[in-house]
Amino acid sequence: MRALTVTVLGLGVRSLAFATDANVVVHLYSAPDATGAVQMCKVNEEIWFPQPNADSLARVNGDGSLTRRNVPDAGSRPLAISRADGNGRLVFTEVGANRIGIFDANGALTEYDIPTSASNPRGVTSPNLIWFTEYDGNRIGRFQAGSPGSMVEFAIPTFASGPLGIAPALGGTEMWFTENLANKIGRIDAAGAITEFDIPTPDSGPSAIVRGFDGSQDLMYFTESRGNKIAKIANTGQVTEYTIPTPNSSSTDLIFDDFELAVWFTERNAGKLGWMSIDGDFQEFTLPGSAKPESLVIDYGQFFFGPMSIWYVDGTNRRVGRLSDNHLFAIGARHEGTLDTEFELSNAGDDAVKARLGWPYTGPCPGLCPSTSIELVVPRRGEVEARASEVPSAEGPRLFYVTGIEPEISDVPETRAWVVDEARPEFRLEVPLVSYWTIATLQPPLDRGSNGPQPFLTFPARRRAGFRTSLVLAAIESEEGSPLELEIEALDLAGDVVASTEVEVPLADVLVLDQLLSDLDIFGDFDGQIRVTRIPRSGLFWGVAEIYENDVLTRLMPPGSELEPPAQCVGGPARCNPRRTPRVVIREAP
Repeated sequence: MRALTVTVLGLGVRSLAFATDANVVVHLYSAPDATGAVQMCKVNEEIWFPQPNADSLARVNGDGSLTRRNVPDAGSRPLAISRADGNGRLVFTEVGANRIGIFDANGALTEYDIPTSASNPRGVTSPNLIWFTEYDGNRIGRFQAGSPGSMVEFAIPTFASGPLGIAPALGGTEMWFTENLANKIGRIDAAGAITEFDIPTPDSGPSAIVRGFDGSQDLMYFTESRGNKIAKIANTGQVTEYTIPTPNSSSTDLIFDDFELAVWFTERNAGKLGWMSIDGDFQEFTLPGSAKPESLVIDYGQFFFGPMSIWYVDGTNRRVGRLSDNHLFAIGARHEGTLDTEFELSNAGDDAVKARLGWPYTGPCPGLCPSTSIELVVPRRGEVEARASEVPSAEGPRLFYVTGIEPEISDVPETRAWVVDEARPEFRLEVPLVSYWTIATLQPPLDRGSNGPQPFLTFPARRRAGFRTSLVLAAIESEEGSPLELEIEALDLAGDVVASTEVEVPLADVLVLDQLLSDLDIFGDFDGQIRVTRIPRSGLFWGVAEIYENDVLTRLMPPGSELEPPAQCVGGPARCNPRRTPRVVIREAP
């Protein structure tokens, strides 16, 4: 089990040591009406969840703010929402009104009455036809949107079975559902024939169910909220159960990660989110703020380097949370000459961890995309080294990244990097690294039409006899994948702008400004700063200043650095290279 550290790193970098780490990150946002939500869904890249006590559905925006769609009838209590909709609709149950509601893509609402009174509709799915469970009616319902007369109900053979969650099997014509009170899993085909399967653990409390894959066959995974297990059932009815490490965790919801072939699930009583591989290996993430996560959804990110996140609803504390992965970035080199970049990954834990080192490829893939990364296993309480030259196709200056894997949302091993010259063993310059969330915190997007200041970074700059500054910039994210537009200004010691220009940096690429001050028509002696400002209203960028003395690269300086170290640090005593202090980034949306 692993406890979650909620951190990003500050940017007050004045030392010559650039060791850093990248923990997973949680953001918390206020959601005053987020009580009693059973499910979340992602439709058309938008994340939604029901708000029963407010008779509304809420959309979670990227900044954590909420946009509501109201259900007109007071007391309708929308409770569950479909995750498997193929038509861009929001399909949800109305427990208080005994209806199924549908918001179309334009926000128009249509409601359908359920024939059985007080049926208590609790689960719903809509791959094409709309299927739902009737917890008190002990039935499975089905109908075609736009055709109220098509609604039919199928009685479940076991009396008072308490049907709860429902999800489609592969193909979307056969449905699987949980029988919370009968301790069974049910399957219903297109003709309405129902087959039931017993669960080995008595009174396990099966609740949520989802389609998954174990590498060889399609399966249905489900939670046992009272049995404290995650289980899977094959088409034959064979059930395999896995015990959640934390006792009495009360897992109420789960979702399958198709990319990673793993299950994410809530642990409401334990205040955790859990991850389970198809082999039954577990990881748990302790959430901050006395969390009671009830429902969750996966967001794979909208940009090439956008973080994978697990959004969850905590109705008890009236919050929405976002658990996200992190990346470390370094601007390194594998030149055609003798320059290379050496990475050192260290692990202070008691278990080996896996990480990925690579560079981003954003070009066309007529066939399979080329491999641009390698996987590394960092032993317990040990280190592992790798070079940029080991990464496939890494030529020239590159933006390199280091991520944790298995699960993808995991801490990145502590990482340091150096540019080395194979022809000169004494040449070894440490490369500054930065985490994704550090950059994203510094460079938030602005609303379109806003007149607010754009994010900027500053770098030391000097030109004099035998001394010059170059700049290497990288575009980490950009709006719709377009080049990132930046303004570059030279500021003298008084802070006055003496020259400026604009440049474009392609997404995930680097721009080397080798003769920066000359390009700005500055040919005399100069001491000051270079300020780089983002022009569009979204996107993330980073950079490093290269300091040359007599055409020999002597220093690599991250943003915010001072060209001259404090006098007491000349010679490099250990106290001049302090470790940077993590700071919490939990936020409350207004």
